[in-house]
Amino acid sequence: MKNQIKNFLETKGWFVRKLKGLNVGTNIYYDIDERLKINLKTIIDVGAHKGETIDGFKNKLNSLVVFAFEPISKNYKILNEKYGNFKNIHLFNCALSNFKGEMIIKLEQDSQTNSLRNSVSGNKENTETISVEMLDNIFTKTSIDKIDLLKIDVEGFEKTVLEGGINLLKNKKIKAILLECTLDETDIIHSNLIELKSFLEPLEYNLTAIYDQVVWHNPTRLSYFNALFILNES
Repeated sequence: MKNQIKNFLETKGWFVRKLKGLNVGTNIYYDIDERLKINLKTIIDVGAHKGETIDGFKNKLNSLVVFAFEPISKNYKILNEKYGNFKNIHLFNCALSNFKGEMIIKLEQDSQTNSLRNSVSGNKENTETISVEMLDNIFTKTSIDKIDLLKIDVEGFEKTVLEGGINLLKNKKIKAILLECTLDETDIIHSNLIELKSFLEPLEYNLTAIYDQVVWHNPTRLSYFNALFILNES
């Protein structure tokens, strides 16, 4: 009967499997708990957008402390409406980089593709001036001893964010890092995995799993994905 139900659901477009039977790289929430054995208490969400990553941890929010960074005012307003009343979720209307100050960001039609990677000059139409902070500076002002998961999704600006947290990385204060990146050398939007790997490996972070693979066509190829790095504490 179980197989009949499963087969029927698959004909309707539903994929039904026990999480325990899935490979690493399929469900990050299950992997963190059951396979990677990360005692998740503190999450840093850089490029929080409208709270999609926080949404994924809804079942654990009561036991988590979350620091979420979103610089774009429209996105931040939505984020604040959803999670502004949670005492354990701290929201910051700013971007993270390797310096403290301000930058001008171009606002794209798809708000998920806004990026500080390309500087804005000349015509300032459809732009926004945003505050910029460094991860290291933020956490000298808190009592947080360790970050269990640092998630960065900033459209090609990932390495710069990491540079702004170099002291935390060197002092092994971050357990796991989830980064949006690519292996496609023609992709000018996303950060290159090889570059990120070269930056993180000397700091004793190992590439552990890849999630959320996106395929582009014409030609068909792997486009971008989320790469999980874990600190080697042995």
